[in-house]
Amino acid sequence: MQDFRALGVNVYGLSVQSPTIQLEFVQRNHISFPILSDAQYKLTDQLRLPTFDFEGERLVKRMAFFVEKAKIKKVFYPVFPPDKNAAEVLAWLKKGIATEGPF
Repeated sequence: MQDFRALGVNVYGLSVQSPTIQLEFVQRNHISFPILSDAQYKLTDQLRLPTFDFEGERLVKRMAFFVEKAKIKKVFYPVFPPDKNAAEVLAWLKKGIATEGPF
């Protein structure tokens, strides 16, 4: 997280679970960024995000977005392997700063 903050980038998560479930998840896993709730699927449906069903629940597939001035500038999808995604996004951000200057 410090690497993203050093670049002036705020990180948020998004989940379709309720805020109550998210809070428990954040506390149990020591998540260092806020997780936003899309429990009514408004953003998911508006952006037509890819979803899948698991045990009767509709979930959003893993992805990462870079948003600037309320516009999606870059989408990282599919996310595989998931444990490498943060490094991939960070490398992309650093490359953009090095070649194009600030966002």
